[in-house]
Amino acid sequence: MKHFNIERYMSKNPYLANSRMLAKEAYGKMKEKGIRHFPVIEDNDLVGIVSERDLRQVIRYPDAERVTVWELMSPKPYVAVKGTPLVKCIKEMREKKYGCVVVVDETDWILGIFTTTDALGLLQELMSGENEPKQMGFSAIEEYLGRTDYGTSANEKKISS
Repeated sequence: MKHFNIERYMSKNPYLANSRMLAKEAYGKMKEKGIRHFPVIEDNDLVGIVSERDLRQVIRYPDAERVTVWELMSPKPYVAVKGTPLVKCIKEMREKKYGCVVVVDETDWILGIFTTTDALGLLQELMSGENEPKQMGFSAIEEYLGRTDYGTSANEKKISS
């Protein structure tokens, strides 16, 4: 199986949020840019990740004017060093229910972000056979992820009375 690295499919140069940024401002930037995750930095160090969902839950309240990204972020986001096999990242995202992976270089400089939306785009390419990713082989991905029961419908698993 040919392995593709995470940086091949990540969104490069992601927008970042400073930990002191107000939640309302961060939410506005997300809406403006059409994105759902911000890596959060403090003094140029990655300290967390904040999602649109995190921000959306707070901005409607009167006290939202004072809430910062720091208060809402998830600390210690899932991070992959460039060169990490894509399938390893996808497996970790699926198992731990992560919405994204922050991709860094060997010095921890943020290079990009790989989200579930990026994964769905790749899946679309794989399923349609449009582009190069079809060389990975869908069965090889299934084998790596340890899942082969995709053909069983939910109705077939029901106990009949």
